[in-house]
Amino acid sequence: MFSGETVLSKLRSFFEGKGRKVLGVIVFGSYVYSPTKAHDIDLVVIVDKLENIGEKVELEVEASVELRRTVRKPVDIHVFDPETFRENLEPGSFLSGLALGYKILYDEIGLKKAIEELIRKISETEGYVYVKGRKWNLASIAKAKTKHLKTQTPKS
Repeated sequence: MFSGETVLSKLRSFFEGKGRKVLGVIVFGSYVYSPTKAHDIDLVVIVDKLENIGEKVELEVEASVELRRTVRKPVDIHVFDPETFRENLEPGSFLSGLALGYKILYDEIGLKKAIEELIRKISETEGYVYVKGRKWNLASIAKAKTKHLKTQTPKS
């Protein structure tokens, strides 16, 4: 297990050193839904700005290497700016995998609400995804999560 506080501290320090402000951090993938079996840690990091795709890739690689030293596990980091993050909040996009499970470590931009809306949209589709040879019915998972969210929301 890794400490969310330690990961967040390392990420913020790394990105600040590169002149970028961290606006949000999400853990997703197998580490969330099966931590004892997970071989790596998948993270989404939203920063204030990205100049181009080259900078994005460079930040992803360097941050992954840096964080791996701390957590002693392979780390896969996906960096977005707020605009590209919002663009990927659609069924069928890379972020659709968040329906399988996620944990928000840091949020300055309303991630919880945005992800819940993505899950609601997925629940209205017939989306499947293959992860390591397993077929996941994202629509069914999203429907169950949407139903659970409705029971957690106070009625006015």
